[in-house]
Amino acid sequence: PKASVYTLNRDKLKTRNPVLQWISIAAVVFIVAGALFLFRNSIFSPVPDFMRDAVPMVSIEDRSDSEPVELEDGSRIWLKPGSQFRYDQDFNKENRIVYLHGEMFAHVVFDADLPFLVRLEDNEISVLGTSFYVRSDKSNRVVVQVQEGSLLVKGINGNEQKLQSGQAISYDKTKDTFQSIEEMTI
Repeated sequence: PKASVYTLNRDKLKTRNPVLQWISIAAVVFIVAGALFLFRNSIFSPVPDFMRDAVPMVSIEDRSDSEPVELEDGSRIWLKPGSQFRYDQDFNKENRIVYLHGEMFAHVVFDADLPFLVRLEDNEISVLGTSFYVRSDKSNRVVVQVQEGSLLVKGINGNEQKLQSGQAISYDKTKDTFQSIEEMTI
């Protein structure tokens, strides 16, 4: 008698099973896809800790070289694909601080009352002029080139390097040293 009850229950499960199986498979696929999406974004596109300082932030990522981002002050930023660029929502009201991880070229509108500051992971650039290129990423090197105007690049321990139009430097984060670059093409 018990064997027949078991067989009967197993037969009932077989009649309902296809629908439940498809729902279960769909749920598992959905969960796995979501987990992979979260894992991929946390591994391949993490926001560096130094970029989380000011909240709320406006984030601009994955723009091509030909598409400039125009900021509220009229400054224009060209980002290399994969670069991360953020600025505070109070930008151009209380400050003009931006955060960069990656590569950008910038044409900055001068404002003596609100200096334009670029915060990198270990450095800060005070923009005293208008046009410049900067690359700061996971490597131990920051590269800065001034096309027009001047910049003040600050090192980890507070040492500074002022650059004029046409000058370029490489900053070694591990040695906290600046090195002039004679010829550089962007």
